[in-house]
Amino acid sequence: MISKSRQKIAILGASRGFGRAFALTSWSLGEEDEKSSLFLASRNQVDLERLRAELLCPEARGENSPLEQERAQKRGNLGTIELLSADFSTQEGQERTLENLEIFCADKIFYFAGGGPYGAYEKKAWKDHLWAWQVTFLFAARLVHWAMLKGVDQVILVGSAIAENKGDPRAASYCSAKHALLGLFKSLNLEKPDFDLRLFSPPYLDTDLLPPNASPRQSGRLKSPEEMATHLWQWSQSDSVERHLVMRA
Repeated sequence: MISKSRQKIAILGASRGFGRAFALTSWSLGEEDEKSSLFLASRNQVDLERLRAELLCPEARGENSPLEQERAQKRGNLGTIELLSADFSTQEGQERTLENLEIFCADKIFYFAGGGPYGAYEKKAWKDHLWAWQVTFLFAARLVHWAMLKGVDQVILVGSAIAENKGDPRAASYCSAKHALLGLFKSLNLEKPDFDLRLFSPPYLDTDLLPPNASPRQSGRLKSPEEMATHLWQWSQSDSVERHLVMRA
């Protein structure tokens, strides 16, 4: 069991969308005396710097109470926040991420990165489909392989309650990558049940990463990323749970 007073948490794909919401939520839900350290990685350095500022300064995210300010100060003094700008779609970016994770000595790794082109499959450039598979599945699979070799305590992948179980018109590359992620998770849980690999599958979330013309946005079938982040954080802290948590819209 991981000591909850000295966690070192890595969040990959942290600067936007659900990953960003989770970084903010996990930092605010932690105990004041928790000596947690965060490792935040994504492609955009500017977004990462902005996120770190919000984590350490409650005023930046609209929390102005003296209690919140005092709490943020205590957490900032006890823990650290490390940033890494890396492109997960490239071999160089993947290797640099793994090298920095090894230096950081993460106890828990959360993988949020993913995405893909939206539109008719044949009309999108092949490189865009390759990007989707590389970031959404292949690097996630490589990360799990590395974590198993290095003895990381826990890895949580973010799937999709919708895309991992059925077809997703106009998002074929993203959908197929989520199917692959589910297959990897199921296989490794059978192969090595003692390794704490989990899959968190949210419904479609109301983030800026979901295209304006996507059908879930038009139909209003969206959930709050902050609400899902709270569920994910609480689930990650419990030992006696199912390894696959599917959240419905």
